[in-house]
Amino acid sequence: YGVFSYDDALSFIDMRLIALIVGTLIVVEVAEKSGLFRFGALYAVKLSGGNPGRLFVSICVISAAVSMFLSDPTAILLVAAATVTVAKVLNYDPMPYILSGAIMINLGGTSTLIGSASNMIIGVKAGLNFTDFIAYLAICEFALWGLTIFALYMLFRGEARAEKGSSKL
Repeated sequence: YGVFSYDDALSFIDMRLIALIVGTLIVVEVAEKSGLFRFGALYAVKLSGGNPGRLFVSICVISAAVSMFLSDPTAILLVAAATVTVAKVLNYDPMPYILSGAIMINLGGTSTLIGSASNMIIGVKAGLNFTDFIAYLAICEFALWGLTIFALYMLFRGEARAEKGSSKL
């Protein structure tokens, strides 16, 4: 159509960004095959001692932490599967935990250079490395994590303690 030439079209491709995305996908696959995500779910149960409030906070923190190193869709699939497993074992309603985990995954994904595709683009274009990106956002992100977990806990405190099937959601 004459909008731009073939060479112009090739200049739109950033090989550093593609390499970063491919590398992230490889790390995710290796971590998933190693059982790292199941370990995280079991560790959340161990940390909480079965207490719904502590389990809620554990799942929120683990969700955000996992999302720092995985893309958001990958993180939500893995965390949701682990959360449903934990809720089944403890006979809790999984919905407050899954909804809170999804919100925390979205928040955690903004924390690092590889947490989301938009962060990858911003970081590569700005010339930031992984640690520089975190250094700019760390204090604000962790403060937001705390405020968000507190707000979600206040919102879901009745449902998080509910037995499966008796939630108000």
